[in-house]
Amino acid sequence: MTAHSQAWSCSAPAAVGAYLDAQHRTVDFARWVNIEAQKLGKNTGALRRGGPEGYVTIGLAPVDRLDPPEGWKYSSRAQAFVPATGRAGRHAQEWLAAHQPPPAANIRTALTEHGLPPNDLTKPGVVATPTVGQNSGVLWALYEGEPGDWMSGPQTPGEGWVKRTVAEYWAAAAARLAVIAKAG
Repeated sequence: MTAHSQAWSCSAPAAVGAYLDAQHRTVDFARWVNIEAQKLGKNTGALRRGGPEGYVTIGLAPVDRLDPPEGWKYSSRAQAFVPATGRAGRHAQEWLAAHQPPPAANIRTALTEHGLPPNDLTKPGVVATPTVGQNSGVLWALYEGEPGDWMSGPQTPGEGWVKRTVAEYWAAAAARLAVIAKAG
């Protein structure tokens, strides 16, 4: 957290509903893609990584990095099986392309459509995203810097988003964790 951190909240039913819908679709997609990955054998499921545009499927979680499925190779950089290059990896390349999350499973896209800037101006040249969560029907977003991007500059979250203190954000996060701990 920086001295310039900003917190925002939103209780608009449409925004909360979009967040929850995208979250459910993300979980459903993750379950499906892991089952599909395991059908290929020699892996424990698909590996997904987050970035400025949301999560992407990057490869397969290896059981034994020296024994990849046919058409796949181990990448030490990704620490995953990734499609082999050229003709040998064509099937794996097609599989990976067909197993990317649908737009409806992207929480950042859902919230952008409801006024939340997707990027965080942390420092020049760095694209970061806000931390977002939901507690008792209220969405919370924490930006380490300020909302916006380096091309268009700072942005203020849209209608329904209220600026809050960072302490309020952390109190809501702690309350959410308490609910999860009590349930689990």
